[in-house]
Amino acid sequence: MKAKKYYCLSSLIVLFVLNNQASFAIINCEYPDDTILREIIDEIQVNQSNILAIDYTTSLPAHMPTNSDQFEIFTWDKPVIKRIIIVKVDPANTKEAIDFIDNIQFSNLEPVDNPIHINLSCGARRIEASHKKWDVTMVDGKKFAMKGYNIKVVLYIPKSIELHLKSNLSKISLGDLSNKAVLDLRSVRLKANSIKELTLKATNSKIQINELTQANIEAKHCEINSSSIHQLQIRKSSFTEYNFDLVEQLDIDDSKEDTYTIKELNEIQCSHSLFSNYYINRLNKKLSITSMNGDVIIDELQPDFSEIKLNNSFSIIKIGSAKTPNFLLNTHTKLTQYYFDDGIKMIEMKEESGYRWGRYFKGSKNSSPTISIDCKQCEVHFMSGI
Repeated sequence: MKAKKYYCLSSLIVLFVLNNQASFAIINCEYPDDTILREIIDEIQVNQSNILAIDYTTSLPAHMPTNSDQFEIFTWDKPVIKRIIIVKVDPANTKEAIDFIDNIQFSNLEPVDNPIHINLSCGARRIEASHKKWDVTMVDGKKFAMKGYNIKVVLYIPKSIELHLKSNLSKISLGDLSNKAVLDLRSVRLKANSIKELTLKATNSKIQINELTQANIEAKHCEINSSSIHQLQIRKSSFTEYNFDLVEQLDIDDSKEDTYTIKELNEIQCSHSLFSNYYINRLNKKLSITSMNGDVIIDELQPDFSEIKLNNSFSIIKIGSAKTPNFLLNTHTKLTQYYFDDGIKMIEMKEESGYRWGRYFKGSKNSSPTISIDCKQCEVHFMSGI
């Protein structure tokens, strides 16, 4: 394991050296004259079979042990994990501040087993703010007081490594991952560029991932955004906002009081939905949604769509513009209002046991694309695109 440690002290503080350090340098920094800054760098060689497990959770919800909630994880092509720890202290007493820095202890970055573990443990047990200063109690009982301190953690990890990340009460930036990522987030703001295979469990979090190849999500009280998703499975979700630009395949097992806003969607399959709303700007291929008390709004239905199945109640169903020249429309509704334009022609309509059965078409009665709507107490709006 390589290790490099750097110190930046004021003109009143003498640079000191420990025997086990490999190299030293003074950091160019712009801080108040009495600020003490230390930078620690270590790294290890890894291979593609390694799993990196990062635990950025804390048992002290009000104060992170590092007294910082921001973490950066960069990705690169090197088979190396590199960790940079930057410790900044604004001392109330210079000697006490240096003693505090000497007592900080981070776990060694060593591939002693698989997975490789990295956590926030730095030797601090309790952090309290009082009288414009911070009181820190270490795990060995020692106590330190200072005006302020901050420990920033930056990681460089291989793009090809499998990442397991658990975090709460934090802000995390993440680069590109060409392997699996398993994320367990609570009250987190996450920004990532691309992930090949994602398993996400999130609560009270805001997540932005630009590109996803494959994802499996459980979410509650979240906001999840993405520019491009190839395949997405939502296992269980509630009170969450989804904002996507492009989704190839979306499968939803259980959704409650969610909102889906999608600019372009190829296919969607939803087994159970309650009080969830779907706003789709452009549907290309297929839609099948079984829901209750949730609106389904499609602005544009593309010419080569194959099938739409909607089973709903107490909702608004609206298809704004169907660009296909031919389709069949089958309805099975109760206490439902229809709003069709002149391009949709009726084949037949009958009523039975309070239900209204209708068959309609655009273009040709023998069309193969089919739209089926089964709804109770709904409003059905349909524009044929003429």
